[in-house]
Amino acid sequence: MALTAAQRHWPDSLRREDGTLAIDGVRLDSLADRFGTPLYVVDVATVRRRVLAYRSALRRSYPGGSAVHYAAKAYLSTPMASLLTSLGCGFDLSSFGEATIVRAGGCSLGSSHLHGNAKSDDEIRRSLEAGIGSIVIDNRPEVGRVAAIAADLGLAASVLVRVTPDIEAETHAHIMTGQRDSKFGVPLDDLDDVGAAIARSPSLDFTGLHFHLGSQLGSPQAYARAIDVVSGAAASLRRHHGLETRVLSPGGGLGIAYAGGDELPSITEFIHAVATATVTSAAVHGLDLPKLIVEPGRSIVGPAVVALYRVMGSKTLSTNSRIIHVDGGMGDNLRPALYGAKLDAAIVGNGATRDTETVDIAGRFCESGDIICRRVRLPTPSVGDLVAIPAAGAYTVSMASNYNGALRPAVVAVDEGRALVWQRRESYADLIARDVTTIRAGR
Repeated sequence: MALTAAQRHWPDSLRREDGTLAIDGVRLDSLADRFGTPLYVVDVATVRRRVLAYRSALRRSYPGGSAVHYAAKAYLSTPMASLLTSLGCGFDLSSFGEATIVRAGGCSLGSSHLHGNAKSDDEIRRSLEAGIGSIVIDNRPEVGRVAAIAADLGLAASVLVRVTPDIEAETHAHIMTGQRDSKFGVPLDDLDDVGAAIARSPSLDFTGLHFHLGSQLGSPQAYARAIDVVSGAAASLRRHHGLETRVLSPGGGLGIAYAGGDELPSITEFIHAVATATVTSAAVHGLDLPKLIVEPGRSIVGPAVVALYRVMGSKTLSTNSRIIHVDGGMGDNLRPALYGAKLDAAIVGNGATRDTETVDIAGRFCESGDIICRRVRLPTPSVGDLVAIPAAGAYTVSMASNYNGALRPAVVAVDEGRALVWQRRESYADLIARDVTTIRAGR
């Protein structure tokens, strides 16, 4: 049975077949039996469709050059890097660790950039040695550090400057990044000083400007305002320092649906708004059209993944409502505890003959805040049932931890009816693999 429009927070290939949820014809209960739970299941078809939607929208909407850089922090593994490279993506990297994963996936770093507000000298050096496309300058002291390392390597390092456009987007405070006092980026008042320092540095090649407004954004209007502000800054850099903005990167941040009824712009609508604003602002400020680089992460991988948990028990509260206990939680899906993310759920097996009830789904971790879902309506869950959580691809496995000595979950991708292990489940041996000292017991 095909999903309805209100169910599109689930992967594109998910269906209920003979009463049981399946992705691309592969039953989720069979995957849980084979690989254990918690388990993260990737619908590769959804990833492909979303990347191609970005690329197609850019071709239709923007008359200049363009590129898609996947925001690796959302979720990254070597198979994911290989898949995205095959689809024509570069990468927006937060660390040299992410760059290492991309390279292990057989991917070049030449069409990627390294950002971050506290990059170490070692990360900068390693990235330049590895052929990174650009380094994103995040603050004034970084200019001298990148210039010195590039000079020592005999390079003219391509740099973007991340600016803070002083635009507050409508999202949770923890994932808002474009406001004046964000920890990220060069304030507009300091951009002239940074531009002058770059212009004086023969080992730096100024490529363009970068900004980011935040994550899980629902309106493209803030992008239009920010693009106009940043285009004005580009005109000022050219006028005062001869620096040409050849690349404009307005980041990513497009939100996704996490429950039925969530209404957000489509990829096409988002790109059309960004492209139109870039063309208009370039004309207003007398700029050549820059290469437009967008950096989606959540909106590519988020809807492509389902998290599977096994029901281990339950508890009836004084209000007569129930908490359902499952075998995962904040150790593999931190977002609900971190900033109150609201998630949906479904029973994997056939629950059509059961009564329904409204329940909370609690994780197994030793924290009262470890509640994965609140007030979700489900066929009455029983011990042993499998619960599926949609929109689980972004900022779940990438933020997973070993809190309480838990093992980080496996990630399995389904592609054209085949199940492929992308990341194996951790073992108990993995938990102690980094421990190097043994304290001997007393006499």
